[in-house]
Amino acid sequence: MKARSRFILPTTIRLPALLLGSLLFALSPLNAFEPQETETALFRLDPAQTHWTVFGRLELGKRQFSRGTDSLTLDTRRITAGLAARLIPGVYGWTEIGVSQAEVRGRIGPTLETMDTEDGTTQRVSAWSEPDRKGDPDLAWGIGGKLILFDAVLKESPVLGPREWLQLEIQASYRMARSDIPAAASETLRWADVRFTPMLIYTRDQRGDPTLASFSPTGYTLRAGVSLYRSQGEWGSRSFDTEDGIGLELGSDLRLRSGWICRLQASWLDSSNRETSLAILRRF
Repeated sequence: MKARSRFILPTTIRLPALLLGSLLFALSPLNAFEPQETETALFRLDPAQTHWTVFGRLELGKRQFSRGTDSLTLDTRRITAGLAARLIPGVYGWTEIGVSQAEVRGRIGPTLETMDTEDGTTQRVSAWSEPDRKGDPDLAWGIGGKLILFDAVLKESPVLGPREWLQLEIQASYRMARSDIPAAASETLRWADVRFTPMLIYTRDQRGDPTLASFSPTGYTLRAGVSLYRSQGEWGSRSFDTEDGIGLELGSDLRLRSGWICRLQASWLDSSNRETSLAILRRF
């Protein structure tokens, strides 16, 4: 019977979740941080009447895990659908679920294998396993949220209201994925990470602009941030070292005339851990 591996989710997210919850509790009552529910409210790509957002996301990534003599490189694919909601003014939460898949390269070992000899006896020998396998799709999910700290108008029209502004927010997320790797005995590969990302966002609203071409987007957003992250991986009974670090997040949104928003985002956690994603969003 295959031993059931233990993936330590509570200890991975306990402290970050406590810190995020304390921050949201401390800041949410302060009216100075709440966008006003008026026609001149900021955050124009997410207007005051917007409470729900549905989205689909395709993500390609590369990850590396190691421990002692073990070393794995993962080429990952992740397809998810999700829902985001405004909890209170300035505070948003989201959740997603879908499938993930990984191609594995690297070396695991040494392991002990039984070998039959010519004289009929058996011996236990040490051997290295060098996996190069494509995993089967399996479950992927995630939860997260953001807190808008402040925004500042850069350009405003007396008729149309704010046209350009900057916004500072803190994002937090926990995302987990897994993929079954065919082997002598199929084993499940799991990987997950926790991230905290202060993000600076520039937004331009072009709705109502009489000079806007028919094919031009009605608004766009540019974002940049620094991620504090912790990642962890397991393959079967093997647990890899927890990785802590600082990474870079870049992204952009384009709002189409139909109301759909296209989002492109890239994450460079370090030289061997990176992700690129394309998402489609619709707000209600």
